[in-house]
Amino acid sequence: MSLLSEILQKTHFEQWSGEELASFNPADGKELGRVRLAEEEDYDDVMWEAAKTFERWRMEPAPKRGEIVREIGEELRAAKDELGSLVTLEMGKILAEGRGEVQEMIDIATFAAGLSRQLYGLSMHSERPGHRMYEQWHPLGVVGIISAFNFPVAVWSWNALLAMVCGDTVVWKPSLKTPLTAIAVQKIADRVLEGHGWKGVLNLVIGKDDVVGERLINDPRVPLISATGSTRMGRHVAQVVAKRLGRTLLELGGNNGLIVMDDAHGAGVLGKTGKGTLEAEGVSRQRVVQCITLSKAFGVYGGAVLGTRDLRKAILNRSRLFIGCTPMPLPLANAARAAVKTLKNDQQLRLRLFQNTSYVKSTLREADFELPQTPGPIVPLHLSGERKNAALKRRLLAAGIYPPFLKYPGGPATAYFRFVISSEHSRAQLDNMVEVLTRHRG
Repeated sequence: MSLLSEILQKTHFEQWSGEELASFNPADGKELGRVRLAEEEDYDDVMWEAAKTFERWRMEPAPKRGEIVREIGEELRAAKDELGSLVTLEMGKILAEGRGEVQEMIDIATFAAGLSRQLYGLSMHSERPGHRMYEQWHPLGVVGIISAFNFPVAVWSWNALLAMVCGDTVVWKPSLKTPLTAIAVQKIADRVLEGHGWKGVLNLVIGKDDVVGERLINDPRVPLISATGSTRMGRHVAQVVAKRLGRTLLELGGNNGLIVMDDAHGAGVLGKTGKGTLEAEGVSRQRVVQCITLSKAFGVYGGAVLGTRDLRKAILNRSRLFIGCTPMPLPLANAARAAVKTLKNDQQLRLRLFQNTSYVKSTLREADFELPQTPGPIVPLHLSGERKNAALKRRLLAAGIYPPFLKYPGGPATAYFRFVISSEHSRAQLDNMVEVLTRHRG
């Protein structure tokens, strides 16, 4: 049975004693499998095994440790397509990226194997007759690895395989969003290690932050913690480990994404040329994530319906405005469908959406803004004159508000701003928007 089949067909992993954690495919929301989480006593068992094995592993010659790492790399190479597919299924990145991440594991295994014969130390002259001085690097002990969901396997390999050739053992706490991927990697490594009689060099423990994570970073048996994640998490890890004079390797704080809704087209965020005008509009974020707006599913004109054929057909039956629409990536289509279902089933959410929409529209009408008599949570504002539009853009950006500015073939004759009201907008946020608009009008 292949690795992928073994992971997906088993569906339940019972190696620990805690509650069950379900893993889902983010593309369609379907459950992939369940893992029983580790409790504190499970963590202690894993750590005891890692600490005990370290006393023997540190004495294994480094080139022999490197040979085992090389074999792990070969096993990863053989499982590249399947493991890459599992990364895609569980984490959601495209297949090319999933396989590319496994290739990074293979590459670091090759690097680490070569490094095992290059653990050099300096040799120095001494002023004392008959003496010489030299440096020799010793293994640290058990290395703790905390990895994030966005690179569920590569980050582990960068740390674990280098730690191995240096004579250290490893305890790995992966993200709770990608437990099956971690189990698959552990199975691959175990096949090699157990074949050499080295069970306990690489260890896996899947558990909650307050149970396993806190225990790991506070454990005096772990001289080095390598953690990847948010800056907030890294700051906490650094402070806790420093209190016990431990060491940390931290990779933190990726670029924050700016969500640009797909109705920000035409002369808005994407610009007339389609090359983007984010910087020109004062938006300096480096990463932009494009999403579908829920308003599109209810027939608001403009833009494209993105989805599977059945979903598009269902939407077209409700609004003929979308004839000739373009297909959508499956994860976004299912996200839109899930959002519609949530809206249908959550009465309180619908009430908040209605209250927020009514508040904004009524307040703006009292300030003599002309708004169309539509029930949806969309507030279009038409202004005449490029200078007025430019001035309002600057005020909105200064207030942290980024509405699309639309003008496209087949749309209204004049450009307009489109504000989308959410059920989750706070009254303070809505008041901020209304204040900017009313001040500009005044």
